[in-house]
Amino acid sequence: MHVPRPAVFFLLCMSLPACQRDGRDARPSEEDYPRVVLSEIFRIGDEEAGDTVLFGGIDGLAVNATGQFFVGDNSSKVISVFSPDGVLMGTFGSPGNGPGEFGSIRSVLVGRNDSIYVFDSARDVLSIFAPETWAFEGSVKIVDNDSAGDPSNVIGIADMGPIVQYQFHISSGNLDQDRFVVTAQTNWAGTMVRSLARLPDEERLIFMSQEGGLALREVPFARRPTARFTPSGKLFSGWNETISIAITSVDGETLGSVQKNHAPIPVTAAEQDAIVNPDEFGSIHEVKPAYKTFIVDDKDQVWLKGELQGEAPTAEWLILDASGKVVGRTELPAKVTLRAIRSGRAYGSIEAESFFAPSVIPRVVVYSVDMGHTTPGTTDTP
Repeated sequence: MHVPRPAVFFLLCMSLPACQRDGRDARPSEEDYPRVVLSEIFRIGDEEAGDTVLFGGIDGLAVNATGQFFVGDNSSKVISVFSPDGVLMGTFGSPGNGPGEFGSIRSVLVGRNDSIYVFDSARDVLSIFAPETWAFEGSVKIVDNDSAGDPSNVIGIADMGPIVQYQFHISSGNLDQDRFVVTAQTNWAGTMVRSLARLPDEERLIFMSQEGGLALREVPFARRPTARFTPSGKLFSGWNETISIAITSVDGETLGSVQKNHAPIPVTAAEQDAIVNPDEFGSIHEVKPAYKTFIVDDKDQVWLKGELQGEAPTAEWLILDASGKVVGRTELPAKVTLRAIRSGRAYGSIEAESFFAPSVIPRVVVYSVDMGHTTPGTTDTP
């Protein structure tokens, strides 16, 4: 039976502020950027090193005011609690649909007074746990929104309520629709109060398979959105076609943006040749995204993970202040993604970058951060 060539639904960058270039700040030499030292303190989950704590996956990492940190594992459906020295203090949660149980751990957060929040994306439920005993204290059902879609993640906790991301589920009836991720303030009843950011969804190839079901393929060098909510109560959101990250208050007020020109990295001929069935995509990006992802530290500085050049074993992280000025840079192993930076420490994870990537043993890595030196940071191989 003849199967039509699958249609390509690229989520192209619209005329959004986060997608527009400006002409500010001619790029200085890389050597002019101050070096930040990240020195590994410990890692968790390395069976070869004798660790007894192993992760099936790292699905959320949060740090409280005392330096304790919480790691969600969607494989085991538990939250592991570690001391500032990396010693396992205990676990809470279990698989299930009851109070304090999880069907699917999507994110782990620490809110005011160090209460712990875990979002279960299987049930759209945000569970709340006591800061010291980790006892279950209650939950919030996050409600669907007609204009924004279904809740896909909770990325922060504000006084008014959770900061929630929404998007519509993909179905055979909406393949040709533009797809967006809406980040919004909700209340403690789980209802959207106001939209704070709206960005295109990750670029993906979506098509009907020969069996008649929906199938997905990752787009090479895909553009994607990132949104982070900071302890200071600000939302940072951007689309990684360019370095232009909007800053928004929980009241919806635009507070500015972090912008920086960058020199695009071309896609090499070898990388082009490695793409499987390139004709399916219609067109392939000729340059890589401006960055892979970003996080925001406890000083509201943006840490951008750069795109890799070829098979480089390390990736550069640029640290930008609110004006877009580079205040530091460091290098880390390419497989490390930073999850949180708080009180002079950086918390990262080593894991597969996507469901389709080769298997990688998940591990947590904790670094000390020294902004005052100029020698290169650690580049130990994971």
